[in-house]
Amino acid sequence: MCLMLYNKISYPLIFCLSHVTQGFVELSGGRAHIGIKRMGELDLKPFLNACQRSLSKCDAQVSAVTLCSEWQDQVKNTDWNPFKRVMVDGKQVRAIEDDEKLRKLRDEHGQEVYAAVTQALLEINEYNPSGGYTKKELWNFKAGRRATLKEAVLFVLKQWPMRKRKR
Repeated sequence: MCLMLYNKISYPLIFCLSHVTQGFVELSGGRAHIGIKRMGELDLKPFLNACQRSLSKCDAQVSAVTLCSEWQDQVKNTDWNPFKRVMVDGKQVRAIEDDEKLRKLRDEHGQEVYAAVTQALLEINEYNPSGGYTKKELWNFKAGRRATLKEAVLFVLKQWPMRKRKR
């Protein structure tokens, strides 16, 4: 009975949220504080920063894109599992262990690249642990967290008049 009531309430919200997310894909542009984040996708900037320290600008860009792409494939690889289970406040959670590949990455390219890869691993693990592919999520970039449906709707309502004027 409770499960039926939960499903009756949650399905319309999930449906609405998926449509709002799709709307953001079409509406997105610029530096909005509410938008779509692809959970588990690596940011190129740390890779570019690391490569620029040792290579020329042109070579650094090519090398950064290649390195980022290689690590994105590694993050999506479901056979690689650098997690261990630990107890935190009486709850069992998954944490990244001191993996050989990650240690080598940190030693060769620095803490910033290591942090980007571990963040992507944690996001994949949280948002899609079985699939190994990125998932679009409505995101509050200003607060660094998942956006609520209310925040998204308010943001769209603020953007709407400005979009109409531009046409």
